[in-house]
Amino acid sequence: MSPAKTNPRPELEERLRFETLIADLSSQFVNLPAGHVDREIMDAQRRLCELLGLDFSTLWQWSDEGPHSFTLTHFYSVQAGPQPPERMSQDQYPWARQQLLERNIVKVRSLDELPAEAARDRETLRQFGIKSNLALPLAVGGQPVIGLLGLGTTQVERDWPEPLVKRLQLLAQVFANALARKRADQALRESEERLSLAADSAEAGLWMLDYHTGLFWATNEARALFGFSPAEAISMERFKALVHPEDWTLVQGSLDRSVKAGERVNVEYRIQLGDGRTRWIASRGRPRFGPTGEPDRLMGLSVDITERKRTEAQVRQLSLAVEQSPVSVVITDPEGKIVYVNRKFSELSGYSFAECLGQNPRIFKSGACPPATYQELWTCITGGRIWRGELHNRKKSGELYWERAVISPLLDAAGHVTHFVGVKEDVTERKRTEAALRASETRLAAGTELAGLGYYEVDYGERTCFLDDRFREICGVPLDVYQGLKPVEFWSKHVHPDDLQLISQERQKLHDGKVDLITVEYRYLHPTRGLRWLHHSARFAGRSAGGDQIRTFGVIRDISPQKRAELEALELRSNLAHTDRVTVLGQLASALAHELSQPLGAILRNAEAGEILLQQAAPDLEELRAIVTDILRDDQRAGQVIDRLRSLLRRRSVELQPIDLPGLIAEVLSLVRTDAATRRLKLVCAASPGLPLVQGDRIHLQQVLLNLLLNAMDALTDGVPSQPCIQVSVHQPNSGIIEVRISDNGPGIPDAALARLFEPFFTTKATGMGMGLAVSQTIIAAHQGNLWAENRPEGGACFCFTLPVAPGGKGNGA
Repeated sequence: MSPAKTNPRPELEERLRFETLIADLSSQFVNLPAGHVDREIMDAQRRLCELLGLDFSTLWQWSDEGPHSFTLTHFYSVQAGPQPPERMSQDQYPWARQQLLERNIVKVRSLDELPAEAARDRETLRQFGIKSNLALPLAVGGQPVIGLLGLGTTQVERDWPEPLVKRLQLLAQVFANALARKRADQALRESEERLSLAADSAEAGLWMLDYHTGLFWATNEARALFGFSPAEAISMERFKALVHPEDWTLVQGSLDRSVKAGERVNVEYRIQLGDGRTRWIASRGRPRFGPTGEPDRLMGLSVDITERKRTEAQVRQLSLAVEQSPVSVVITDPEGKIVYVNRKFSELSGYSFAECLGQNPRIFKSGACPPATYQELWTCITGGRIWRGELHNRKKSGELYWERAVISPLLDAAGHVTHFVGVKEDVTERKRTEAALRASETRLAAGTELAGLGYYEVDYGERTCFLDDRFREICGVPLDVYQGLKPVEFWSKHVHPDDLQLISQERQKLHDGKVDLITVEYRYLHPTRGLRWLHHSARFAGRSAGGDQIRTFGVIRDISPQKRAELEALELRSNLAHTDRVTVLGQLASALAHELSQPLGAILRNAEAGEILLQQAAPDLEELRAIVTDILRDDQRAGQVIDRLRSLLRRRSVELQPIDLPGLIAEVLSLVRTDAATRRLKLVCAASPGLPLVQGDRIHLQQVLLNLLLNAMDALTDGVPSQPCIQVSVHQPNSGIIEVRISDNGPGIPDAALARLFEPFFTTKATGMGMGLAVSQTIIAAHQGNLWAENRPEGGACFCFTLPVAPGGKGNGA
C-alpha cells in the first residue's frame, strides 16, 4: 500500500484568506482618518479572531505616565463574558513587559512553558483563564514601544507557528502606524489650541499678511515688538529692512513655502531695531485659503525670544563645560588638525592648548600601536562612523600612558564631515591593574598545578578525559565511570542546579577563547557526602586542528570547611554589629566598647576557626600558626586602641607616622568584602596614581574607615536600591592634603539628621549606640583633618575626610 496523502488545499485556502485579510486591512488603514482608527482596529480584531479561531484580542497602550502600566484601549472577545480591567500595572506582567519593551515577541503555547522568572505573569494569565497567548510589540521605526497587540485562547492551548507570527507582525505594524498617526493628529490639534491661546497673551503680537497686496496688518503689541509706529503702513519691503541680513533667506523661504505650498510658518530670526539693538523673534503662522483653494493670506503671531536665546546659549556653554570636564576632549578639522583641546587633556598630556593648536594628533603617538590601528581609525571616522578603541600615547614629559578613546565625526545638514571629536579616558592604572591580575593568576595556576590537589584533563576534540584519584574522591566519581566524556557528564549532573549556569558561562568563555584561565567556586552535590563547596581552576591547553574544540586541564579542591568557617564568622560579626552596646558613664567607656568590637570579634572568629582545624584528624599546623599570629596581632591592636583612645580623649597626641593611604584602604576593604558580598553590595575603589603618603595612626584610621563603610552598608541594606554600590575614591585636591570620599547610592541622609550626625549618642539606626561617627570625627580632628557628610545630587550619601600629607612623603607611584 502506498502512504496516505494529505490534502494541502484547505491549508492553502486558509492561508489565502489570511493573506487577503492582511492585504485588505493594510490598504484600509493607509489613508484612514484619525477619527476612524479605533473603530477599524476593533473590527479588524473581530475578523482576525473569527478567521484564526481565537477567543479574544486585546490592544494595550502604555499609560501617559510612562511604560509602568497598561491601558486597555481595544478589546474583542468571541464569547460574552467579563472584560479585562481597563488598566493593569507592570507588577502583573513584569517579565512580558520587559520583553516587549525590548521589542521581543512573547509566544505562550502553554502556561507551563513559561520560564521561572515569569511566575507572576503565569499567575496573572491563569487568573483571566488564558490558555495560550501571543503578544506583539507596537512600535514605529526606531521610536519607543507604545503598546502591544495580544491574541489568545481561553478554551484550548494552541501553537504559534513562526510564519503566522511574521504575518501577524505585519498587522501589528499596521495598527502601530495607525495609532501613531492618530497620536500625531491629536498632538497637532493640541498644538493649534496652544497657538491660539498664546495669541491671546499680552506678550504676543498678532499679525496678518495679505499675499495679494504684500501688506501686513498688526496689533499694537506686534507693532511695538517690531518697532513700527501706530499709523505706519507695513509693507514687505519695510519688514525685510528690519530682518537681519543673515536671516532673511530663512524667513523668505518660509514665506515662499507658505504661499506656494500652503505650509505653516514656523521660523526664528533676528531683527535690527532703530536704536541698534538686536532682538530675536519667533513667528508662527498658518495660511488662510480663498475660494479657489489657493492661500490668499497668512495669519500668525510673533513673540520676543531674545532672553530665551541668551539663556539657551549660556546653558549650552555650561553643559559643554560640565560634560567635558571629567574626560579629555580633542576636536580636529576634517584634515586632522587640532582646533581644540580641553583642560583635562592638557593636564593629562602635558601639552597646552597653544602647543596643540594646528598640530596633528600623531604627535602623541608612542609607536607602540601598529599602523593598522590608525588606518582602521581613519577609515572608520572618514566613513561617517564612530571609532572606539585604546591607544598607547606619549606625554610631553615622555611618560607613556593608555587611553580609551571614542572618536566621532560631526556632520552638517548635508551630511558632510565638519570636525572630528575625540572623547578620551586615561586607563593607564586600569591596564596596570589588569596586568598585575594576569600575573597573579598565572602564579596561582602554577601553584595549584604543583599542589597535588584533584587534577583532570579533558580533550573535547578526542572526547577523552583523565582524572586522578583525588579528583574522583572529591567529586565522588565511581571507578567504572571513565569512558569518553562520561566523567564530565557525571560531574555536571552533580553541580548544584543554582550554580550550573554560572559554571556554564565561565566554561563557554574558555571554549570561545575569550580567556585562558577560569576560577570559580560553586556548590556540589556529592553522591555520598551531600552538599560540598568546591574551588575550581581550569586553564586552556590547546585547540583542535579544526579550531572548534579545545583541550583543558585544571585542579579542584574541597573548600567546605573554609566556607562553613566564613559563614559562621560572617554570622557572628553581623550579630555583634547589630547588638545594642551597653551604655556606660562617660564618653571614654562608650568609645572603648564601640572601637573594641572589631578586634575582639576578629579574635573570636580566629579562635573558632582554630577550634575547627583542631577537630580535624590531621590539623594543618601552618594554618594554626597563622591563626595564632592573627589572634596576637588583633590582641595588640585592641590594646593599642585602648591606649590611644585614652590619650586621644585626654587631649594627648596619637602616634603619627607616614602611611600609604590606598594600601590601608585596601586592607580595610578586605575585611568587609565578604560581608558586602553576602549583602549583594558592590565595592568600588579608585585612587589617583602617585599619591603621596599621609601622616596618621594606622589603627585609628582603620577604625574610621570601618565605621564609615559599615554605616554605608547598613544604609544600603535598609534602603536596597536595584544595584547597591559603595564607591571609595582617594585623590589629592591640593599639594597639602589627601581627600577620601565614601559614597553610596542608598536613600541618603534625612535633612533633619544631617546637622546632628556627629553628636555623641545620636543615631538613625534602630540598634545603634550613636558613638561611631562622634569618635571618628574626634580621630580625624586629632590628625589635623576634617570629617563631614553630604547628600549626593544623584542620590545617596557621601562621607568625606581629609588628612595632611606626610612631610617629604612620596607614594608608590611618585
